[in-house]
Amino acid sequence: MKILRMTALLACMALAGSTPSPASEDTGIELAGSLLEKIDARGAMRAEFDQTIGDLLQRLSESGFPDAATIEVKRALSEWYEQEIVWSEIQPRLAAAYARDFSPEELRELIAFFDTPLGRKAASRLPSLTIESATIRQEYASTKQESLNTRIAQVVGRYQVK
Repeated sequence: MKILRMTALLACMALAGSTPSPASEDTGIELAGSLLEKIDARGAMRAEFDQTIGDLLQRLSESGFPDAATIEVKRALSEWYEQEIVWSEIQPRLAAAYARDFSPEELRELIAFFDTPLGRKAASRLPSLTIESATIRQEYASTKQESLNTRIAQVVGRYQVK
């Protein structure tokens, strides 16, 4: 049961983001929506989810989780995504985030960039590179966990009630 709760939490985390404040210009929202289309943000979101879940399922399998259970977890996660993740619900929030952080002119420049061969390559590769980078950072940080634990233990030790 603990693994299933962890799995559900990770599925939600794969989609989590901050709630943006409303953009000041409608044109910015429209341009941001166009940019999201240009970079296939919907497809990228699904690819990121699938990659995150694939990594999770691999870890479950490597830890001895039964193959049949892994297959069921994968099916449940896919069905959940298909039924619960509605692009028309999340797209306005994503567009508002882009419109908040980029001016209309910057959005136009980004759209133009993603019309180039390099822009199309970046749009297709950045989602998986972002996840891979996070995994690399996490794996690297875990090699430093012992030294972190030692430092934190020293601080906690100074404040323990004797």
